[in-house]
Amino acid sequence: MRIKVIPGAKKFELVFRNEECIVKVRSPPEKGKANAEVERELTRLLAVKVRVCKGLKSRDKEIVSEELGDKALENALRSCAGVAEPGQ
Repeated sequence: MRIKVIPGAKKFELVFRNEECIVKVRSPPEKGKANAEVERELTRLLAVKVRVCKGLKSRDKEIVSEELGDKALENALRSCAGVAEPGQ
């Protein structure tokens, strides 16, 4: 599934805008820190392992989960949209 990542945000956030999945992360876009945060936070939210498989050096990325197919992954992300870090 394709996502757009916005690094350097004030808090982690997952939103959908015009059918585009946008993931805001606090980490900077250096040395894989933003990618690691995407994987960690989406895995936490969905309770299934999520990894970035394409776009490691781009804001436009593709993520996959071995437990969920593309449509199920999209539906799971949509159900969590608007969710920020605990306490935010």
